[in-house]
Amino acid sequence: MSIQSVGHNSLSSQYNLFQLCLQVSILLVGLTVALGHLSAIQLIYVVALSQFGAITEVLSAIKRGISSQVAASVAQVSARLAVTFALFVFMSVGPIWIAVFLAMVWAVADGIRYLYYIRKASKLLVWLRYNSFIVLYPLGMSLENIIVWKILLRYSESPVWLFLAFLACYSIPAIKIYMYMLRQRKKHLPN
Repeated sequence: MSIQSVGHNSLSSQYNLFQLCLQVSILLVGLTVALGHLSAIQLIYVVALSQFGAITEVLSAIKRGISSQVAASVAQVSARLAVTFALFVFMSVGPIWIAVFLAMVWAVADGIRYLYYIRKASKLLVWLRYNSFIVLYPLGMSLENIIVWKILLRYSESPVWLFLAFLACYSIPAIKIYMYMLRQRKKHLPN
């Protein structure tokens, strides 16, 4: 979900550009962390800035009054915020490469999305927007689940039951978001 640039509204265009810059920053910081030049916590701070900024997307969807976009925005943003908080906890659990990989997957998916909203006319961006999620969403969701599982293993006496409860809450919105994107793909890429 993004603040869409309907009529290239100045505020929404600025927001999308800001978020695109954050996604590029996440990729660069992630590569620097992977090379051992920065601490992973610095990457998580940039991810947190991006994810907390996404609250604006929920407010925009509410303002437009489109209930399907509100539900999808709330589901995605709240799940991302919860996982972002979990990333701070995960730093003491590790392995750190999982958090770095997740941040990079999110940044690629979000970077494509924000770039698409800035430059909708590009056929390449339309194709990337409605095809890349097929791989990136399940990969991101899998990494999110691994992070939650590892945290529960470390800090819970009954991790299996808590993880099952987590999956019960997580799976329905995750599937809805994925199905929504498949419908959007069919709409935007009819061939």
